[in-house]
Amino acid sequence: MGQPVSGSRRPWAILALVPVLLASSTASQAALAAATVPRAPGVRPETREARPYWRRNLFRRVLEDQPFLWREWWPTEARRPVFFGPLLGSVALATTAHSDDSPLDLSLVRGVDSHTRGRADALAATLTRVGDGASVMLLLGTSYWLARRTHRERLAEASSLAAEALLQAGIYSEALKRATRRTRPAYARAGEFFANAPPGQEAPNAFPSGHAMGAFAVAAVFQAIYRDRPWVGRTANGLAGLISLSRLALGRHFLSDVVAGAVIGRSLGRAAVARDRGEQVAAGAGGRWSASWDGEHGGVRIGYSRRW
Repeated sequence: MGQPVSGSRRPWAILALVPVLLASSTASQAALAAATVPRAPGVRPETREARPYWRRNLFRRVLEDQPFLWREWWPTEARRPVFFGPLLGSVALATTAHSDDSPLDLSLVRGVDSHTRGRADALAATLTRVGDGASVMLLLGTSYWLARRTHRERLAEASSLAAEALLQAGIYSEALKRATRRTRPAYARAGEFFANAPPGQEAPNAFPSGHAMGAFAVAAVFQAIYRDRPWVGRTANGLAGLISLSRLALGRHFLSDVVAGAVIGRSLGRAAVARDRGEQVAAGAGGRWSASWDGEHGGVRIGYSRRW
């Protein structure tokens, strides 16, 4: 049986300092260069408001995202079948893991775990480490710094927005795990929600998978930014899928944990891109019924319209 490999437990705020410090170094060099070059009369230095969204302070963006997410983004996402369908399905599957006599959620992860041995187990452990928050944030910080130094603006934009989405994934993953308190597959009462850990044991934090949420949040950003290069999106989503499957192979998560994390993570990645592009989320998105009097036929006309 695969050896459990736990995710990184470093605070997300500390992990986020990597790209911030790198960005600050680049910004400092740019400011020093601007100070030594005379500006033409009437030309002002670049202000924060004039910068692209992705070049603004990372922490500020994460904080300013919250009203947007709760007032516009989540209400609209809840009306999208590709979002609420898999999410509700994963929750329904998760609720049977402990109460059912032969739970599919539990038997599936134990079957995958029992068949993962030797090199497959080592590969799963490596993928899990690659998908740790610290590893991904370090990679994004490095790619952002290199992209700015080599003037590859699109890569810098994707790296910055992916870091924002990854931080959001860390926040929501931790909040949901603390709220649901679901036990991991290795526990005797595997899959139980709202459980309390025995003294000296790991706190229940299986639902959802933080690795899946973070990996698919980053993948969604790169897929959107490089829409004209489909291979980028396929590669990013493929790697995110492998990282998510590694959690099943190591017996750390249920399938429902992974599906829920992937769905929420993709949504957070798309939200970061929507903010960057200044896209307005329609407040009236979703289905709406209407009724009117049909004088010609002498009856009530009922209609239904839906905006996506």
